[in-house]
Amino acid sequence: MNTRRPISLARGFTVTELLIALAISTTLLVATMAAIDACLRAYSVNVVQSDLSQKARVFMHRLTTDIRSSREHAPVDAARITQFEQGQTVTDTAIEFFDTAGRLIRYRFDASNQQILIRVDTQDEIALLKGVQTFDIQMTPTQSKEARRTGNTHDILLRSEINLVIKRDPTDNDRDISESAAKQPLRLTTAVAPRQNVW
Repeated sequence: MNTRRPISLARGFTVTELLIALAISTTLLVATMAAIDACLRAYSVNVVQSDLSQKARVFMHRLTTDIRSSREHAPVDAARITQFEQGQTVTDTAIEFFDTAGRLIRYRFDASNQQILIRVDTQDEIALLKGVQTFDIQMTPTQSKEARRTGNTHDILLRSEINLVIKRDPTDNDRDISESAAKQPLRLTTAVAPRQNVW
């Protein structure tokens, strides 16, 4: 009697096939991880740049609002004050004026510490913005009605142009971003005129 065993059609994977499948899976996993890592890094850079932009815009809004609603604007440097009174457009790294409550306000760029400081009357200066690369205010003077009548010096601000370049503050350790894109400077420029000197 013929007792042949039925031949099984199911067969397993060879070692070679398993190694090839493992290599393909590893390649796909590495590519996926690289793509995810790139996405996370890009997200981190965007978060840093967005945060930087937000801080700079809030500062610029505060400064332009203060200039718009205040009076008796002047540069701080003595030589520039003289030029301002003579009717010349001057550029300074600081500005001072009186707010609506009669307080003397001074914004000043501290280049050595890369920050912009504010002082109200005789109080201590407070840092408003850090990581500032450059900051200047171009001031164009004009004469008030009384100064025109009496022939006095230029005594009020017609308009000012503010230039600000800011980078991520190097002391900001809450996000350790090494990509150069996160370290790119942000430049903002705006112009403002005191309301009472225009209307």
